[in-house]
Amino acid sequence: MTESPLGNHTSHLLAFQQAVDMNLLMAVADSNGIMKSTNKNFCEASKYSEDELIGRSFKTILAGDADAFVEEMWKSVVEKGGWKGEIRYVAKDGSFYWVDKVIVPVYDSESEIRELLCIGTLITDRKEAELALLRNKERSDALFNAIPEMISLSTPDGKRSYVNRIFCDFFGKSAEELKERNYSFADERGIQEYIDQLRSLTPLNPSITNLHLIENAHGEKKWILWSETGIFDEKEKLTEILSLGKDVTRMKEAQEEIVNQKRFTEGILNNIPADIAVFDDQHRYVFVNQKGLTNEGMRNWLIGKTDFDYCELKNQDKKQAEKRREYFNKSI
Repeated sequence: MTESPLGNHTSHLLAFQQAVDMNLLMAVADSNGIMKSTNKNFCEASKYSEDELIGRSFKTILAGDADAFVEEMWKSVVEKGGWKGEIRYVAKDGSFYWVDKVIVPVYDSESEIRELLCIGTLITDRKEAELALLRNKERSDALFNAIPEMISLSTPDGKRSYVNRIFCDFFGKSAEELKERNYSFADERGIQEYIDQLRSLTPLNPSITNLHLIENAHGEKKWILWSETGIFDEKEKLTEILSLGKDVTRMKEAQEEIVNQKRFTEGILNNIPADIAVFDDQHRYVFVNQKGLTNEGMRNWLIGKTDFDYCELKNQDKKQAEKRREYFNKSI
């Protein structure tokens, strides 16, 4: 005997109902949002019995602004024939649970909405993991923004995935704008060489330090000392680079000023027609002028040495060195 099309259709509906009951949360509500039936999974997630849920408004178990949700949902159902999204509910014990839900209308013979069919998947674990990641990111952002240095994360080819507030302030751009740009040095010729250095990082040699001249948001060129550390996966493949940039412009300018002052002072002393030597507190030579020692190579060798070292080099009697040391100790 051949099965009728109606019997076939009924079998399919029963199979569909069984599949839904085994895997999904399902509820049926009237056009006012009053629940008419729920399946076992819905009851387990909400911690209510079906008897407690039937006759109850969906709004009473929604977390957050229930009126705003109902308004948005109804607008979508009427205009688009359904609604889909993630909903946070409040269970009977006060705990929260999340459902990825689809709501579709069921029409009567006059094309009026008679019921709402609600089918969803429990996604509480996923949402809690997402929220935990978000909280960790917020904590990391707070920590990185409290550090008075530029911080960025980038891929080995130079594409940034994260920049902190100090980094943004230096370049005068938003984080999203900076993520779209690769490295920006005043000396563009050094970019490829710099990226090649980053790619050469290994688990045994994970860090490098570089000094770069970079233009800031005000058009000023600043010396930035970068400390780069490679981050590697379980296969020791370089996946990311953590970069810390410190503005050392003042320090570099101070160093240059010291060098210039040293040159200026030495220029004056070298033009005085007398033997002049400068010692530290251990009687080691710090400076000897050209009149005191004409051989430049010997002058350079003597810096940091003592009269005893000089006597030993020249095979001279050290008594003269001892006498000079005695005068020196008396003078200090």
